[in-house]
Amino acid sequence: MAASTCSWHETSTTHTVKSYNAKLLVIVKACRSGSFGWIDTKTKPMLQSFKAGSKYFQGSIKVDLESTGYYYVVNGSFYNNTTVSHTGTTGANTVFTATYTVSSTSNYYGSLYTGVKWKQVTP
Repeated sequence: MAASTCSWHETSTTHTVKSYNAKLLVIVKACRSGSFGWIDTKTKPMLQSFKAGSKYFQGSIKVDLESTGYYYVVNGSFYNNTTVSHTGTTGANTVFTATYTVSSTSNYYGSLYTGVKWKQVTP
């Protein structure tokens, strides 16, 4: 029987806000034993954030890990010409929420609420 090996696995999903394509990045710990692969649901994602670009995100990104992927909900707004701070990632069991704030909300661009979405992951 092959020993299981685990490593970080990056996923991305693009959401359009007006004409801006915001790329959501989530990096999960994925494991494999022979041909069988799964997500380590007890390990907090290394990252759940939007890729740096011309817009800055303020809000929350909630990820609920499953063995074959994750459910996620994004709720927040994008801004121009500001700075963003990661104010923390909290979680218990398989659900983790990352929160971000911006220094100035005077350059509002657009909002994003995804509702509950599914992202399949093949480690």
